[in-house]
Amino acid sequence: MATEALELKLAAETGTLCWTELQRHFARGAVVVVSSRLALLDVAQAMARDDKAALADLAFRLGSDVAYFLEGGLCLGEGRGERISPLDDLPPLSAVIVLPPLVSLTAEVYGRFEPSLTSEDKDSRIMRFLQSRELGSLENSLERTVFRLYPQLQDIKRSFQNQGAALSLVTGTGSAVFGIFRSRAEAERGWNEAQKRHPSVLVETVSRGEYGKGMSAGV
Repeated sequence: MATEALELKLAAETGTLCWTELQRHFARGAVVVVSSRLALLDVAQAMARDDKAALADLAFRLGSDVAYFLEGGLCLGEGRGERISPLDDLPPLSAVIVLPPLVSLTAEVYGRFEPSLTSEDKDSRIMRFLQSRELGSLENSLERTVFRLYPQLQDIKRSFQNQGAALSLVTGTGSAVFGIFRSRAEAERGWNEAQKRHPSVLVETVSRGEYGKGMSAGV
């Protein structure tokens, strides 16, 4: 598609939103990054052209972890999360994501975060997972702080654990909580139970190849 035609197409599909309109979606993980430092159309054009070099630069400028979303699948993130090394994907896994109607403020969580693990502890957990692929060895070190601020999220995690989830964690600083199950049937039971209390979705992990196809089809 010619540059001018692409610009017109993207301009017609974008608009202005206030942060108050985006905040609840950001808390649920539906909005990954909000930034005033980049022009939305520049990002959209780089994605439409699959310009990997431009996208990598934009991701680095946006912040930690953003580079992962250019790759997908199972990856090892190093540095601030901007150095991404693809790993062999895990087999498909069924999961339930609970989306409670509350906003967990990232700045507040980090402001009250007290590191309890040394870098060696974190490294050993990561290495143990890479060697064994055992989901239970993973953790989110922000959870202690999140649970002090929002104890209802800990109740959701405990519910997943009681239902036999192989792994249950808060997503980043919240407020979504997910549970990964070893079978579709277990996930469906977990989903049915979760829906009684909060909005929830039943999902399945996708491979790096499937993720790439979805990204390409989204523009």
